Amino acid sequence: FLFFFFKQKTAYEMQRGLVGSEMCIRDRSGKNLLDKYKKPQIVQFLNINDFSSYPDSVVPIQEALFQPSPVVIQFRGYEPLHIQTQILRLRNKDKVSRRVKIIPPDSNLFQITPCKQTKEEDPKAPQDVDNMSSRVAPGMEISFEIKFSPEAKIDYSYDLNIVTERERFIVPIRAIGCKALLEFPDALDFGRVPVKHETKMPVIISNIGETATKWHIGLPGTCFSANKTEGILEIGQSEQLVFQFCPQEERTYFEKLTLSYDNLEAEVEMKGTSFAAEVYLSQQVLTMKNTYVGLSNYDYVELINNSNVPVEFSWRSAKSEKEEKEKKDQLIQKLQTDEAANKVILEEAQLEESEEDSLDSDDSYDEDELNKKRERKTKKKKDIVARTYASLKAALSQDVLLFRDESSTFKIEPLTGVVFPKSKVTISVCFSPEFAIDNAVEAFCNVTCSAVRLHLQLYGKGLGPEAGISPPSWRLNDVSVNEPQKQTIHIFNQGQIPFDFQIKQNNTAFGRLFEFSQREGHLDTVAPNNDVKIDVSFKSSKVGDFAERFEIQLGKKVNPLIFTCEGKVIAPPMKFEETELDFKKVPFKFEEWKEATLVNLSNVEIYFEIEIPEENEKKTFTPENCPKSIKEHGNCLLYTSPSPRDLSTSRMPSSA
Repeated sequence: FLFFFFKQKTAYEMQRGLVGSEMCIRDRSGKNLLDKYKKPQIVQFLNINDFSSYPDSVVPIQEALFQPSPVVIQFRGYEPLHIQTQILRLRNKDKVSRRVKIIPPDSNLFQITPCKQTKEEDPKAPQDVDNMSSRVAPGMEISFEIKFSPEAKIDYSYDLNIVTERERFIVPIRAIGCKALLEFPDALDFGRVPVKHETKMPVIISNIGETATKWHIGLPGTCFSANKTEGILEIGQSEQLVFQFCPQEERTYFEKLTLSYDNLEAEVEMKGTSFAAEVYLSQQVLTMKNTYVGLSNYDYVELINNSNVPVEFSWRSAKSEKEEKEKKDQLIQKLQTDEAANKVILEEAQLEESEEDSLDSDDSYDEDELNKKRERKTKKKKDIVARTYASLKAALSQDVLLFRDESSTFKIEPLTGVVFPKSKVTISVCFSPEFAIDNAVEAFCNVTCSAVRLHLQLYGKGLGPEAGISPPSWRLNDVSVNEPQKQTIHIFNQGQIPFDFQIKQNNTAFGRLFEFSQREGHLDTVAPNNDVKIDVSFKSSKVGDFAERFEIQLGKKVNPLIFTCEGKVIAPPMKFEETELDFKKVPFKFEEWKEATLVNLSNVEIYFEIEIPEENEKKTFTPENCPKSIKEHGNCLLYTSPSPRDLSTSRMPSSA
C-alpha cells in the first residue's frame, strides 16, 4: 500500500488576527458599540423656551445640540484601586451660545470635573477648574475629565447623563475587566480545490486573554465544516481545529463563520475555488462479446486519475444526485402508502372484532373494558408497524443506491474504491445473460473530482442454445385413410451450452393426430448425449389436406426449432378387374351367375359394401359368400346373379 501525506497550512502561515481586539468594544448582543452609538442617544426633550432666549436652532431636532467625543468612553487594562482617566469633549454645533451640564454620577467609581487645557498649563491644575455647568460659544467645545477608580478587575457599565437647553442625552461608559482574548486567523483561504474533494486546513485557536472562556463557531450550511465547533480554553491554552472544504459545484465559494465567546462575536471570511480535475474513463462505450445464456464473459475499463489528489469513486445507477433523490422520495412515498394501508387494515380488523364480541357478549357492563382491551391491542400492532416502516425508511435514506442491474445481466467490480494521484484502476465488467436478446445498460461513476458523473454505456448480446433438427420437415404425399405413417427425426446440440427442449402440442384437427415418442428432453454438449432420436407417427380417419407447424421450445426468449409436416389424406383406392358383367340372355325367372374380382390397391385393409341401383334407388347388395373387408393389396372374388322381373333388356352399374 502507498500512503501520501499532504502538507496543510498552519495557523502561522495564514494571516493572524486578535479577534478580541475588535470584540472588546461590542455589547452583549454582539454589535459594535461604535456602530450602535454613532450619534448621541437622546432620552428626553426639554422646552428650550424655558432655558434660552434663542429657541430657533440650526441643529436638527433628532440630533443633540452638543457632539460628544468620544461617543463611547472605554476603560481597559486597569488594575484594582488604580485610577484611570479619560477626557470627554462636548462641542456646540449650533450658531448661538448654548448651555451644557453633566449630571454628576451617583457612583463613587466615577468622578467628573470640568477643565480647561492650554499649551503651558496642566489641565488638572486647581486654577483651571470651572463649574459643572457652562455656556459654550458656537463651534467651541468644553472638556471634562472622567476619573475611574475600579474596586476589582471586573466589567463596569454606566450611562453618563448630559443636559442641554433642548434635550437630555447619554454617553455610555464601559469598563472591560478580565477578558478572554482569542487569537484566530482573520480569514481562511482554501485556494483551488478539486470539486467533491475534501480539503482539510488545521487552524490554531489560542486564549491570550486573562480569563478562561467558552467559545463557539457557527458555520454556514454549505460546503464548509469543522471537526469541532465549541470548546473551553483556559488562560494561555491553545487548541487545533481542522476545517474541511468539500465543494459540490465548480465555482468560487465565499462564506463567513461566526466565532463567539463571552457573549461577543466576530466574523471570519472563508473562501475557496473548486475546479474539475482530469479524471476520466478509458472508454465510454463497452461492447461485450456475444455470450451464451448461462455463461459469463468479462471485459475491462480503466478509471484514470491525472490529478494530484486521491479520487474516491462509486458506481451508481442514477445519472445525478437529483435523480437519486427523486427515486428515494418515490420509494419513501410508497412505504408511507403501505404503512397507512396496514393501519387501516388493523382498524377494520378491530371494528370487526368489536362487532363479533358485541354479538357474543351478554354482559353489557364489560363492554367498556373490552373496547379498551381491543384499543390497546390495536395500538400495540400499530406501533409495531410504525417501527418496522421507520427502520425501512431510515435504511433507505442511508442507502447510497450503488449500481445494480435489475436483470442481473451486468455486474461491475469494484463498486467503490480510491484512485491514487497519477494512477489508474481497472474496473471489471461481468456479462451474464439470462435470455438470448440484446442487452443495454447505463452505469454512472461518481468521482470526487468531477461535478458530473462519468457515463459508461454497456452493450451485450445473449446467445441461446444452438440446436438443429434433421430432417426439418416431413412431406406426406397421398396418404390413405387410417394408413399409419412414421418418421424419425433427430434433435442435436451443435452449440457450447446444454439445453432442455419441449415439443409443443398442436390443437388443430390434424395436429392432434401426430404423436411423438418423446416430447421433452435434455441435450448436453458432448456425444453421445448431444443427440436425441424421436419417432413421429401419423394416422387419420378423415380425408383432407394438412400443413402442421410444430415448435420445439429451447428456453425462455429463445427462437424455437420448427418441424413442419405437410400432406393429403385420401380415400383408399380400389377397383374391379372386370369393367362389366354381361349376362346376355337370361330366361325369365331363372338365375345366371357371374364372377367379379374386387382389388384393394391401398396399404390398409378396406371394409366395403356394394350398392346396385334399382329403379332409381340405390340398394345395398351383398354378393354370395362375400367377405366384408379386403386386406391391403388383396382382392375379393364376388359371385352375382341378376333377378329379372320383366321381359326387357337392363343395364345396371354397381359401386363399392
